[in-house]
Amino acid sequence: MGYKIYLGDFLRRLRLIRGLSLSGLSRRTTPRVSPQYISLLEKGERERPSQKVVDSLLRALEVNDKESQVFGVLIRHREINSEVVDFYLSNDDVKADDLIALCLIAANDRDPNTKSSSFWWNALNALRNTADQDFHDWEQRVIKNRGKNQ
Repeated sequence: MGYKIYLGDFLRRLRLIRGLSLSGLSRRTTPRVSPQYISLLEKGERERPSQKVVDSLLRALEVNDKESQVFGVLIRHREINSEVVDFYLSNDDVKADDLIALCLIAANDRDPNTKSSSFWWNALNALRNTADQDFHDWEQRVIKNRGKNQ
């Protein structure tokens, strides 16, 4: 079952994947971000870092475009379903514009069962086919058609 990922969780995940300690990441940041502040971010005790801090952390972590996009969405929306993050990061055909759409689908999904990759592809295809409609219209269509695509 998917769980919610918060900014601090994702920051810690990126740091650990790169084999960095808090102080190691801090030393790589320019301008400098203290290990204490990074720890507060990871614990969720600080949720909205300044753009200067974000840029410094992203450069120090040498994130790719997709990781940067997830980080940005987490700053604005505070949480993302873990299945959305894993699906997004592991599929090269899923574009940056699709991330917000997937977040909206997950936010409206009340089914506790883990979704398969085919669910996310079907949801994305439904959204791509309604690209000319506003967010509310296509969001409602995906929610309505969700059961049909499973």
